[in-house]
Amino acid sequence: MKKILILLILSICAFAKTDIIIYSECNNPPYSSCKDGKVGGISVDIYNAIFNKIEDYSLEVKGVYLDEALEKMKNKEIKILGTIPHNPIDRPYITDYTDSFIDRGKSLFCIKDINISDKSAFDGLIVLGTEGGYLDSDTQEFITKHNIKLQDGNISSNIIALLEERADCYIENELTLRGETLKIQKDYKDKNISITITEFDKIKKLVGLSEAGYYIGFSDAYFPLKNDLIKKINLAIKVMKNNGEIDEIIKHYMGTFLDFKGRDKLSVVIYPLASLVSKKMEGYGILSEIVSKAFANRHIDVNYRFEDRKYAYLLNKWGKDCVTFPWIKEKDLESYSYISDPLIIFDINFFYLKENFENGIKYEEFDDLKKYRVGGIKGSFYEALFQQIGFEYTSFSNNEELIKAMLLNQIDITPANKYIFRDALVDFVPYKIDSFIYHPKKFLRQIGYVLFSRMCENSEHYKDEFNRGFINIQNDGTLQKIVEKYASDEDKKKEYSEFFKNMETVEQKEKLIISDLNSTDTNASKHIDSNITIDIIEDKKETKTKKKHKK
Repeated sequence: MKKILILLILSICAFAKTDIIIYSECNNPPYSSCKDGKVGGISVDIYNAIFNKIEDYSLEVKGVYLDEALEKMKNKEIKILGTIPHNPIDRPYITDYTDSFIDRGKSLFCIKDINISDKSAFDGLIVLGTEGGYLDSDTQEFITKHNIKLQDGNISSNIIALLEERADCYIENELTLRGETLKIQKDYKDKNISITITEFDKIKKLVGLSEAGYYIGFSDAYFPLKNDLIKKINLAIKVMKNNGEIDEIIKHYMGTFLDFKGRDKLSVVIYPLASLVSKKMEGYGILSEIVSKAFANRHIDVNYRFEDRKYAYLLNKWGKDCVTFPWIKEKDLESYSYISDPLIIFDINFFYLKENFENGIKYEEFDDLKKYRVGGIKGSFYEALFQQIGFEYTSFSNNEELIKAMLLNQIDITPANKYIFRDALVDFVPYKIDSFIYHPKKFLRQIGYVLFSRMCENSEHYKDEFNRGFINIQNDGTLQKIVEKYASDEDKKKEYSEFFKNMETVEQKEKLIISDLNSTDTNASKHIDSNITIDIIEDKKETKTKKKHKK
């Protein structure tokens, strides 16, 4: 019986865990901070992940303010303090450190480009620092070299000072700045000050100043398991750095702990548009993938749902679905939708059958087209135009009917976007693709946009985020990679690149002008305010185009 009791005691001891308390600072977000008596943050999440890998220790994390913690470390009342810099000279009572588990190095953030190789680059500039913030030797050396006199303030006021251009630069840790930025963004979002959010992109990181890290420090209080614990913590840190777990903890924290969704989920209603938007294609087509990547660049995930074209438009107008694309600006559209920056160019040309016009169609002036029988999709923006100025015009329910009518010689020409019309030919008469040709002279240029319903909360915020993301994927090469993925050859790549060129270079992006329209009918020579390319949406008000006078 005695032997059994001894074995039982030994067995219990073998499975017993040593309780460890790590104290973590209450005022160092996003690494560690206290709220409602609880401590949390990126560092706390990392501590928990470390001890999940160490079987013979159990962890409790307690919050403490730094001054109090350091005093208690001196008095040996605290054995372990987390998220501290390696500073044995100023803090000799912290005798042992783990390996660094996260970066805390300082970087230079500015609202304009500065030539930092020039020692006088900061003359006359206002450079901010965080009040009470620890400056490592590398950062201090940079400040001394450039004769910078830091103006200290709290991190939130410093960020706002940069945004309002009351200061030029800010020296701070990147993760700390990002975390505070998210909190300020959330505050703006809660107060419905969405227009301000994209202004945070003014703040650019120019250079990293140091590569310092945060450690877990041990006081010189008696702790017989110290060496064993440090060894096991270091091994866990190494594993987590190598497998990306620490990076994932940072991302997770930014998305959830701050109570601000780092990756929003956004439902977007779309309609089939040839190969640009298609259920049959990976990523739902090139246009859908571009929009997804633009949102993803701003930490927003997109879920697509396909609907009939007219219904998709109405759902957005009514606020049943908050985002939809691609749409052309129509009259009064901005009264019920926020409109993105230009997304895609739609050039419209006239298609015809080569066999019917061996020498091509004559099209120098708009009136030259009156001698041709024009066909189009019922309800299209150009329908009223052709009818008003006396063209022989026939409307059809869809592209299939229209193409058949051309093959049966019932109509001569039709206005269409060349890429979309070619896709329609592939679907309906692939053996006749080479029989169709388009006149190189553009009928008009239209631009497609993403619509954000004014009936939905935060629509303007999402519009701003999309615009910023679309610019970013143009600048970082993502857009070009998508184009190359969908382009089958160099010609297609060039065509797609033109499709999605930088819209800031497109002149008169909201003035969709008919080329060389010299009709004397002034009622049909106004600005076109209609919505779409080939198919069409709901009931249209009178379509108008703008007359272009000869010089």
